[in-house]
Amino acid sequence: SKRISSIAYYGTVGNGKLLAGEVSAIPSAGVVNTWYSANPFVTCPQMACILWEKSAKPPTGGAGSGNASAQVIWSIDGGQAFCGTSSANIDTAGWPGGLLTTQSLDESAFSLSLNNGKTWNQLGLIDTDINFLSDVAASAGADTVYLSTINTNAGFSGFDSVWRSSSFPTQKNWERVFCFLATSNDTIVRIGPPEGSQPIYVAARLTGNLYASFDQGQTWSATFPGVTITDFTATKINGIPTLHALENASIRTGQGSCGSWQWAQKVNTGLTAGHTVTANTRGIVAVGESGQGRIAYSVDGGREFAQTLSVPVPGNIHPVIAGNQAIYAGSDAPLGGIYAAGNSGWVSMEPPNQSFYGLAAIGTLYGIWCNGTNSGADRTLNPQALAPPFIEWDTLTASLSSGVAFTREPVALKSSENGYLWAIDNRPYTATMGRLWAYCDCLTPVRPVPQPTMPVPTNPQMFQSPVPVAPAANEALLLNAAGDIDDIKFTWQHPTHAEEYELWVGTDPDFVQATRKYTVVVASGSMTPSVLLPSKKEGITPNTTYYWKVRVKRAENGEYGAGEWSQTMSFKIQPATPVPQPVIAVPAPVNPVNGAVNVDASPLFTWAPIDDITAYELTVAGDSVFTGIVIQETVAGTSYQYEGKLEPGATYYWQARAISPASGPASATSSFSIASESKTPAQPLPIHSNTILLILAGIAVTAIVILTIVLLKRRQTPRIKT
Repeated sequence: SKRISSIAYYGTVGNGKLLAGEVSAIPSAGVVNTWYSANPFVTCPQMACILWEKSAKPPTGGAGSGNASAQVIWSIDGGQAFCGTSSANIDTAGWPGGLLTTQSLDESAFSLSLNNGKTWNQLGLIDTDINFLSDVAASAGADTVYLSTINTNAGFSGFDSVWRSSSFPTQKNWERVFCFLATSNDTIVRIGPPEGSQPIYVAARLTGNLYASFDQGQTWSATFPGVTITDFTATKINGIPTLHALENASIRTGQGSCGSWQWAQKVNTGLTAGHTVTANTRGIVAVGESGQGRIAYSVDGGREFAQTLSVPVPGNIHPVIAGNQAIYAGSDAPLGGIYAAGNSGWVSMEPPNQSFYGLAAIGTLYGIWCNGTNSGADRTLNPQALAPPFIEWDTLTASLSSGVAFTREPVALKSSENGYLWAIDNRPYTATMGRLWAYCDCLTPVRPVPQPTMPVPTNPQMFQSPVPVAPAANEALLLNAAGDIDDIKFTWQHPTHAEEYELWVGTDPDFVQATRKYTVVVASGSMTPSVLLPSKKEGITPNTTYYWKVRVKRAENGEYGAGEWSQTMSFKIQPATPVPQPVIAVPAPVNPVNGAVNVDASPLFTWAPIDDITAYELTVAGDSVFTGIVIQETVAGTSYQYEGKLEPGATYYWQARAISPASGPASATSSFSIASESKTPAQPLPIHSNTILLILAGIAVTAIVILTIVLLKRRQTPRIKT
């Protein structure tokens, strides 16, 4: 029995699918299991059928602590599953405080699954650390890039990561496809040749851990090379995936796929110590020596080796095989250069710079260098010109930041068949340094990129070509009202209930350049599936013709295979055709006439009518540019009586325009002046007769009082006798 943290169901009352997430994680692996059931309503007595399928690559979380509490949920259409993990520990801290239990760097994250919980990739909220970028590898068309990063923290807080980006050409959207402990804090990423499918490999240097993925990083398996890895290279011989693992001065060759590898005995290269190894599909293997300047080479797939002389300036040697058998060597010694293998020894190619940490040859030859202060790449379009007029070089440093150090070992330079170069700044990863750099060389001849192949299906009927529906052939998709591109809905039909499709969208009908490749999982096995492409995120631009096609990738019985491509359709984004607007006449002002004076302070405004217009807008302002508006009214007819009072003596400006059922331009501006306010003589206030009588009575009473007071004072005055 398992402790279940959450369940998620998608379907109807009687038919659906169920997903469950466990509480406890595997602390030493930093993952927590999820379980999927396609038949949750079926009972199986005595285990007669399998009800549950455990995730092959679980979501991450619970590293060290063992607490993950996986919370699962389906998308609205059931085509995607999401899982969130945390360090919550309700067992110890109880409810609800246990939800706040924290465990730093436990790899808890928000994860996505496109295959019913079989494999999970981390999209964000990842509780991990990136101290520096370790290595990079790109597919032949540069549409998929893999990046390994190192977390230097100790123990189960130090899980390292491999990331994948399919957001060509910007590489700004990444998802983590592999999480593991690389005890050496140094990882190498290699990708197979473009013929057929392109497997991806990752190894921890100076350990025996080397992993392979044949489904773009969705699942991984150990290859068990049985050697301590200095470097390794990935190729194909006779169509079989082949690895050459370098252990110091010895090579061990393995062949296999999908978890089954056969390794040959180790072969001594005859070098003092090996530094790096490279190989091609013709069985040529070249090993660069550490410090002594030689190359050991094999022309039989690594069974026997011969050694060259030392290059003129020995150092750690970085070989590259150009074309069928031309070998070039770069030396990272302070004065080291680039050299071509000739019949009588090494020929100096005299590049402009020194100290090379990696070479790449895709017709054009490149060498990545670092002088201790800055870095760049030297380029020659004619590396075979070893006789007059000799080789011409130029240096690629445009847009590089000061102090960039392209010195990642064992190989600091990677390339794609379509002219892209990749290099890592070998400094700690911060906001301003330690970054991944890409360079698109528009001068190098672009070679056609072989497209990946898939297994031949056993039931061709299930893999017959779909019928594209939309966008239809030569369809013009219009910009929306805001001038933006709406998300594009791709729809097609298929006679079976296929579970997964492969959709390609490109800018040329042969899908050679700038091709976007999408895996579309059909939630309910619809026979008319569709997918919504976010135009802004995917860089769809106006006035560009795009081409698209689709094929079955996984049939309704779960079988993977290469289906027949549908017919190629094209579409173009273009601005909407402007809708002709009716020409609306301009109303003619009638009253007040332009320049009118002594206008009443409550004026009547009138204007000439316009046919079919039912409403107008009247505007009156105190200035000719109508910034100080004093009247603005919607009027049903052609006149308006202002009921307020305008300022006497002031000048005003007015105009009218049609607004319904269509808007038109404003009329010519007319001005008028309000009459000044007149002054009249002051009039005496009317006095009522009763008021007069009251005034007279008051005067009489006052006189009597005064006379009485005078008489009394005279009587009281003493008389003097003489």
